[in-house]
Amino acid sequence: MNATAKVRRYEKNGSPLLRVFVSSWLQFVLAASISGCSSRSQQLLPVSLPDLSHAAKPVQDQLRERYTSLTLKIERAGTPASELGNEYGEVGKLLMAAEYRDAAEPCFLNAQALVPGDARWPYYLAHLYRLRNEPEKAATFFEKSLQLQPDHVAALVWLGGLHLLQGRPDAAEPLFTKALSLQPRLAAGLSGLGRAALERRDYDRAVKSLEEALAQDQSASIIHYPLAMAYRGRGELEKAEAHLRQRGHVGQRRLRPRRARAAWRPARGRRPSMPRRRSARLA
Repeated sequence: MNATAKVRRYEKNGSPLLRVFVSSWLQFVLAASISGCSSRSQQLLPVSLPDLSHAAKPVQDQLRERYTSLTLKIERAGTPASELGNEYGEVGKLLMAAEYRDAAEPCFLNAQALVPGDARWPYYLAHLYRLRNEPEKAATFFEKSLQLQPDHVAALVWLGGLHLLQGRPDAAEPLFTKALSLQPRLAAGLSGLGRAALERRDYDRAVKSLEEALAQDQSASIIHYPLAMAYRGRGELEKAEAHLRQRGHVGQRRLRPRRARAAWRPARGRRPSMPRRRSARLA
């Protein structure tokens, strides 16, 4: 006999005092349930779709469909926190892919609040703040992601790169070293070590690491400039000039985090292709 049947039997056959007790107990459980749902909703940030008029029709349709799914799960009593958190996160990923970053932010924050053990949501938040040129916030959320998933190579490399931009090579070096312990031939990790050495004016080590990075990814023309500076620091001006002539803006292939394929769609009338090289797939 299940709990509900037992309660009904007690209500039918029990004493008046017992019936009063059971009735009071049911009211308490119902009130607690309603209070819990209300408390959860009060802790979450409001989420709404932005003006989609500049987005391509397929993008509009996808965003509206996903937002409707999220709304239904919010309104449905008893939706598990993990399921609701994932739905918030998926909407955030779509909004971020379509470059509606301000609208994506509360989605990721809600996802993180609902599923605090999931490393994806601080990772996406870190990229969102990075793209919004908020490096301190980005670093904070990369750190949170790494606390949950310490061997996440992409997060290690991105955080190391942020530390270099902040002029903190000593903080960056251990991150690149750990990334290389996980993927020893990682061009982005080797390049990061080289740039950290360059910041410390350790030109020999900088040349060694940057040359190894270039050997792993010869298309990464962005490596040529720091390599030229390292050769210049060693007094090898001809090699420095040769690398300066080859400098460009193409980054290392493995530096770019992987995006979930289903989440990234063409935005604002772009053809259906992967986003710009500087922000390809998220891991």
